[in-house]
Amino acid sequence: ISGRELPTPASLDVELPAYLNGMGEAVGELRRHLLDRLRAGEVDHCEAILAAMDDMYGVLVTMDYPDAMTGGLRRTTDAVRGILERTRGDLTVSVRQRELERRLDSLSDRLRTGDTERLVAEARTIAITTSSDWASRITGTAMQLQIAGLRGSRGTQARLIGRLRSQVETL
Repeated sequence: ISGRELPTPASLDVELPAYLNGMGEAVGELRRHLLDRLRAGEVDHCEAILAAMDDMYGVLVTMDYPDAMTGGLRRTTDAVRGILERTRGDLTVSVRQRELERRLDSLSDRLRTGDTERLVAEARTIAITTSSDWASRITGTAMQLQIAGLRGSRGTQARLIGRLRSQVETL
């Protein structure tokens, strides 16, 4: 977290098995810190924490000695793997959700400005990157809006812009 080098087992005056098990326990604490930072919107910091967690797991998984020698390190390593994968999944979902929110904001801006060409492009991008039913509805409405614009039908355009606004606002 602080960016400093990890202390060595000798500098802490602990045996290697206790040090390695402690490293495994620290991964859980790093997960808690990462989730706190993620809620604060510090995604870049979260990526660095995840990389550190991955490095720690990389060290732990290479220790292939009997449990009697390592003080149950295999069980700790298995738990770390689960924590790491859940954390990776949580971070990925959060990053994708933030990107989707950004795109929806952009779509909302296009609605306000009436820029139908960019509106349709933005709606298609959202539909491509999310495979959801509401994204398909937004894209369909945006394409209808573009067609109405080509036909010069102002009344239809106004109605479709209203529909798009309500579709975006319900998200």
